[in-house]
Order: sequence, then structure tokens, then C-alpha cells
Amino acid sequence: MRYRCEVQFPNHALTLMSVDSPRIGIVLSRLPPLLDARNIIEFIGRRSNICIFLVSGDPAWFVDRGFEVRQTNAVERSLWNSFWSLMFLAFGRLPRSINNYFLTALYGMAHLSVNRQRWLRWILRLRIGSPNFLSFDFFVRRLHTNDDCQIDDIQSFFFFTETPCPFFFSRLVSSRKSIIAYLHSWDHACKQDTFSKAIDRYLVWSQQFGTDLESLQGIKPDNIQIVGASQFSFVYDYLSDPHNENLEPPYNVDYFLFAFGTFDPIQVRQEIDLVRQIATVMERIDPSLFLVLRLYPMRVNQELYNDLYDLRNVIVDREFRDSTDGLIMTEKEINLKYTKIKSAKGLIHVGTTIGFEAAYFDTPVLQIGSSADFECGVEQKDPLHLDRFIEAYQVNKYLLLESYPNVVNNLVELEAAMRGCLESPVDYLAYNHAVRSQVPIQSLETISHNIVQALENVV
Repeated sequence: MRYRCEVQFPNHALTLMSVDSPRIGIVLSRLPPLLDARNIIEFIGRRSNICIFLVSGDPAWFVDRGFEVRQTNAVERSLWNSFWSLMFLAFGRLPRSINNYFLTALYGMAHLSVNRQRWLRWILRLRIGSPNFLSFDFFVRRLHTNDDCQIDDIQSFFFFTETPCPFFFSRLVSSRKSIIAYLHSWDHACKQDTFSKAIDRYLVWSQQFGTDLESLQGIKPDNIQIVGASQFSFVYDYLSDPHNENLEPPYNVDYFLFAFGTFDPIQVRQEIDLVRQIATVMERIDPSLFLVLRLYPMRVNQELYNDLYDLRNVIVDREFRDSTDGLIMTEKEINLKYTKIKSAKGLIHVGTTIGFEAAYFDTPVLQIGSSADFECGVEQKDPLHLDRFIEAYQVNKYLLLESYPNVVNNLVELEAAMRGCLESPVDYLAYNHAVRSQVPIQSLETISHNIVQALENVV
């Protein structure tokens, strides 16, 4: 099945839309944490007459940029809504990639009390083991809403991936508003349970991600349109700038780069055990080699990584965490990340977005295919065994390309691959080409323009 693909190259001279033009409402649960999403919002604001609908959080960032902001509070506290919310929690329809949903739900519980985690895990097991007969659309149409936020002057609404608030979404559906959602990441179709057939158009990265939406969430092909991968637009900009071709390496040693990918403390500790074993292998290969560690950027508490500072041949890269204000990366920090990838002898990971990004460079990418033989201290049957992360739908489909030597399943294979990266790196670049061919990269301006065109067409 082929999906709509509107790749158009916009003029650089942008004009503001008339105040009389159709208004677009951008609905957000909070300020987006990633730079590309913020840039998309600003681009849409330059081309279209928009209003920000904020479910929660501080509106200051939007107000400072001249956007109108409306706070929404459509939640109605009632026994009726509580009943249907509990019904959806227990019997709501799940994506076919249940492992992804299960892990996402476990991650969401990590900050809760032990007792609350136990109760929610019981509910989660009930939901996974029960007939999931309740669709999200059926659920939202049963909700009663209580919101005086003005929406009559808005012709269409825009989300990033998931509906920010089911109550507000219920109001939009009942008001028959046009709705567009942009799948902002490569794993969102696999793990969310709030995809709706009431959304007029889903915007996706590529043909493959349209297929994911169709097969995992039951979205019709006619409601899917390809616009490009905004998260990878910075790769496009970096590779397009000739200034970046001859940059000095960020470290004065030869190194492999390891990118942490997990959030839950149990899985983080397994990655740490994995790093210790990789460091031992490197010591055997060449004592002058170093392993540079990129910590998981969204983990606020970094104390779990403290023991890694004692390893002789390990460099813990804290530059981003120490320099940034909050968790959002600046364009300068993103470019420095790419320079570290480009200068490495190879990048090792367990299934991360940065591992996908690295495939656009001529740095060999090594994907851990299984952690079972790496002795990471967790029983295989544990739901938070690292293999559950590695076996996630999107990792299995886009990164676990077993026909290439880049996918390693034990220390023997890892050592052979690392030696290969040092001796003949070109032998490991076919994997990179195979990965990146799945998602062509474009500039953020082009992608944002495609999104605006989709919004205007729906209106």
C-alpha cells in the first residue's frame, strides 16, 4: 500500500497569514521537550493563524513568541467518567505490539509508590490477559466534558502523536472538528493506546511507518500521509554543511561510543553491566582504546551511573547534561553529538534513536541483538530483562538486521565486530545504508512545510 507523500520545497521567504485565514489549534499537554517539535510550532505560526491549546504547564514560552494561548480543562470529575476510565484502563484495545505497550506502562510507573505500582501492575496484567474489546474511540465518545475553552473559531486541530487529553479530544470529536496528528517518533505507533479513527490525517516519517500505523493500530491508508522525520532533520543539516567535514575530533584518543537507551533503573543497571563487559573486551583488543558513554538524556537522576567513573578506559560524556538548561538540547549540542558519532570508531547500543541517527554517518553501528549471554544479573523471565527492550517492535523491524555482522549477540561476536570496525570499517557500512534507506532525511523547513500543507488541505 502506498500512502500520500507530499514532499515540496518551500520558498525561504515566508509571509504571515491573514488574521482572517482559517485558524489552526495546536493542542499540547505541555511544552514539547524536543527542539524539532518547538521549531515546527514556530514554523506553523509563521505560515498560519494558530492558537495554542495547553492542557497543563507554563504558557510563558508560547506567550513570549506572540502566540495566543488557551488553557483547557475539559476533565469532569464524576462517577460516570471514573467508571469509563477504569473500563478503558482494564479492557482498552491495545496495539498489536503488546511488548512495547507493556514496557511503556512499566516505565510510567517507575516514579510511583511501591503500593501504587503493585495495584497498577495488577491492572496491567488484567488488561493484557483480558479481551481488549473497548476501542479508544468508543471510550472517548462516552466521556462527559466540562470545558468553557473557546473552540468555535478553530477550523482544524493539530497534535504530536497522541491525544493530549481524552476529555478535550472527546469534545473535538463531538464538535466534528478536523484533526491532524504527526507521529513524532519512530516508536509511537508501537506503544500508544490512544490512536483514533476520528483523526482525519496521520502524518508519518516514511512509507514503513505508515505500514506500522496500519498494521498495529488499524488506521486506514487513506488517512496516512508521509511528511518526513523531523527528529532526523538535524542530521540532514549537519551533513549538508561543508564546515562539519573537517572538524577536529572531540577527544584526543581513539574511542567507541556507547549510547544508553533505557530509562527504568532495572534496565539501566543491566546496561551498566554491559558497559563493564565491553570495557573488558576493549582492554583485550587495545589498552589505548576508550569507551565514551553517552548517558540517557531524559534521566534526571544520574546517580545510577556513578560507578562508571572509576573504569580506567571509560569516559563519561556529561557535556550535554552539564551545559544545558533543562533537558532540551540546543542545535549546538545536537551538532556536537553528531561530531562525536562521526569521530568514533563505532557506536554500540541496544536499540536507541541515536543508534538510528548514527546510521546516516560513515561510523559503523553495532546493535546488541540479545543481552542474554552478557550476564547482566537479571533473570531472562523478568519483564524488565534488557532483552524485552531489544525485542521491541521498532528495534526488531528497523535495527535488528540479522544478515549483517553489525548485530552481535554475545561477547565473542562483539569482540570480532569491534576488531572488524578497527581493521576494515567499510565492511560494516552496508548495515548503515540498509538502516537509513528506511527513512530518507530532509530539512526541517521542508518537513514543516509539508505539515502546513496537510493542515491547509484538511481545512
